[in-house]
Amino acid sequence: MKYIFNIIAIVLSICIWIYIYSIKDKKRAMYKLVYIGIDVIYLFIQITLYFKVCRFLPEELVSVGYNLQFGCLLAFIIILIIYILVNKYIYRIQQNEDNNTKTFYEIRQELQECLILFHDSEVQEKVSSLCNKTRYMDPVCNGVENEEKQILELIQTLKNLKNFLFSYSLNILQVQEYLELIHKKFCLRRIYLVE
Repeated sequence: MKYIFNIIAIVLSICIWIYIYSIKDKKRAMYKLVYIGIDVIYLFIQITLYFKVCRFLPEELVSVGYNLQFGCLLAFIIILIIYILVNKYIYRIQQNEDNNTKTFYEIRQELQECLILFHDSEVQEKVSSLCNKTRYMDPVCNGVENEEKQILELIQTLKNLKNFLFSYSLNILQVQEYLELIHKKFCLRRIYLVE
């Protein structure tokens, strides 16, 4: 019974190390390395507390030693839970940023394809202007998912319009209407970015 908190510390350490070793995602594994640091500190404090303090306590104060070790275990568990929650929050934010930037870079790529697709100088100038606007925009912007989807749909419609007409005698007015809609959506996206 004297060694129960040392045994718990060693078992928890083994469990944490197995958990860290089982992670395959490198990004998440880097965050999990802090678990090892927390665990090593806890293990050191627990064993030191036992061998330097609790072992030398008289029989009447053994319960104080158990309370000290239990307090150490409780502090470790609380710190571990807090770190797990923070880690999940950071990971969720990174996932949102990855999703936002993915859509934004898809818009940029689609606009580059439109630049190659259309041969009319007036249309190319407007598409080039939109490409320049995307170059200087922040790709991480919350609350504009609908606008980004609408921009992608408009760009696809624009590309389909070119593919549908098959000829160079393309209806420039219709193309310009789509380009103006895309421009308005980018302005709306920028308003969300400022707020």
